[in-house]
Amino acid sequence: MDFQNLIKILWRHKLLFISTFVLINAALIALFSYAPKIYEGETLILADSGRSLQQQSGDSFSLGLRQDRFIKSQVRLAQSDDVIADAVKQVQTRDPVKKVDDATDTSFVSSLITSLLKSSSAETENMKRVQASLRAEVEPNTDLIRIAFRHVDPERAALYANRIATSLVERQVKLYANPLAAQFFKEREETHRAKLAEDEHILETYSTKYSTYSIAEQQRLLLARRDQILTNLAMTLSSLSKVGGELDSLRLQLSSLRSKINLPAEIFGEVPANARFARPSPNGNFSEDPPLLHVRLYQESAQKIVNMNAEIAGLKTSEASYNQELAKVDNELNLLAMRQGKFDRLTREIELDKTNIELYAKKSSEAEIDNAWKSNERLSNMQIVQEAAVPTGPVFPRPAILAPLGLLLGLLFGCGVCMLRAFLAHEHHVVGPQPRSQPMEPSKGGSQIKLFRSAES
Repeated sequence: MDFQNLIKILWRHKLLFISTFVLINAALIALFSYAPKIYEGETLILADSGRSLQQQSGDSFSLGLRQDRFIKSQVRLAQSDDVIADAVKQVQTRDPVKKVDDATDTSFVSSLITSLLKSSSAETENMKRVQASLRAEVEPNTDLIRIAFRHVDPERAALYANRIATSLVERQVKLYANPLAAQFFKEREETHRAKLAEDEHILETYSTKYSTYSIAEQQRLLLARRDQILTNLAMTLSSLSKVGGELDSLRLQLSSLRSKINLPAEIFGEVPANARFARPSPNGNFSEDPPLLHVRLYQESAQKIVNMNAEIAGLKTSEASYNQELAKVDNELNLLAMRQGKFDRLTREIELDKTNIELYAKKSSEAEIDNAWKSNERLSNMQIVQEAAVPTGPVFPRPAILAPLGLLLGLLFGCGVCMLRAFLAHEHHVVGPQPRSQPMEPSKGGSQIKLFRSAES
């Protein structure tokens, strides 16, 4: 069927077409008149995951994926039961909801249209109705989340939109904040402080018992003392050897003086056998000295021998003392070497406890700072950039939409009814296009005119 035949059918059934068109528009006018006005309040929330301390590093690709997942998570969270329940509780606390029976419009048409549109009635205690009236979506090419809520009351629509947005921000702060982290680190810090006190007490007891306070320092002092003892011992042995040599020489001289003859050549030189009591020669030979000189030399030598024996006795006593002191120092060094392992282990445990205390104290401070950062609404990843205002006009029904819709539906249904009427009357066989190879005869044309007239009658 071409356009010309459609126009002919509409013209023949113009009354039916006009009636259908008027009926459709009348139904839409009735819908506009009796349907409850649905208002929509919307709130815009800025969702930026980059405001977190841990999420400020990374390449742009990973940051983009993280931001996309973050926004989608927040949109899904806005539709969760916890957020909606908290918002409903806040709204009911601030402005109790009226019962449905108190509404002024209780007609059957109004309730039927309201149920078909799934709009929120005056009673919003049911979370499913609130969730059905809620829309949370991401604004294209932005980091904004749009929270829209529809209600028959414009003030309540704006109130619900704002409360849901506030509940979403508070829920996000609670989820991303971690107040127990600082408490955990503080507990670990106190545990290591108690362990440090216990380890210090054990080390103090061990040090007092064995007089061990600093292995390295004590070893250094003992080694320095040992070196000094060895030096003194070497000097004593050297002096002892020197005095022993002198004593042997004096004993030889003394034995020569006893005989009063044949004195040592080192003192008197070579003495001739026939020159025992001769006068001193001009060349300094003492072989002719008087006997009294020999006695004096003998006395002096004897006195020196006595002094040297006393000195040797003192040097030997010093040697024995140095040897005993050296053995004592070596024994102390051996004991320190034996105790060094346990002492170092106790010391390392104390140092480890101190390191752990500093680490957990630092972690606790970082956790408190991070928790303060996340729990602060001004620094949160979610910021309400536009609160919902009371809408001035309804989103349904809207004349700007119903008028074109009425015209379009009127045309479609009118054309459909007229075509159905023509199909039932078999007019499509009569007014259909004829083949070009068979020209229309006058007699047949006359019969066609009669058929059209009979169809119109």
